[in-house]
Amino acid sequence: MANFIKSKIQQSLSFLLMLVIAFSAFSGVLFVNPSPSYAFKESDVNRALNRDMNLVGADLSRANLRGARLAAANLIGANLSKADFSNADFSGADLSGANLSGADFLNDAYLIDAIADSRTNFPDGFDANGAGVIFRN
Repeated sequence: MANFIKSKIQQSLSFLLMLVIAFSAFSGVLFVNPSPSYAFKESDVNRALNRDMNLVGADLSRANLRGARLAAANLIGANLSKADFSNADFSGADLSGANLSGADFLNDAYLIDAIADSRTNFPDGFDANGAGVIFRN
């Protein structure tokens, strides 16, 4: 019973998250340096996120980002650890200082011209240069 209640709460939170993101996308309100109340970890947000999003410092750890279209998104300092990136488009996204450790299916993600720096934490063994990531100092 507890697991059922937990899953219903997570579904409700995921739905609310999508509404908040949709509102921000259509109203021009941006998530800048979100507080812990804007933590999206373990959420299924792949349909809600869109290109050119400003998700500076967002917590998207363990999020389902399969097929997300985050081209040119601002993900500076975002926590993307253990998120599922299969078939996600991060082309031109700014991943400076982002934590991508333990990310799943990162080899299937499109990262051409994504921006990273020395603070960006990629999963062990991931070839960021081979994936087309541009490093800035």
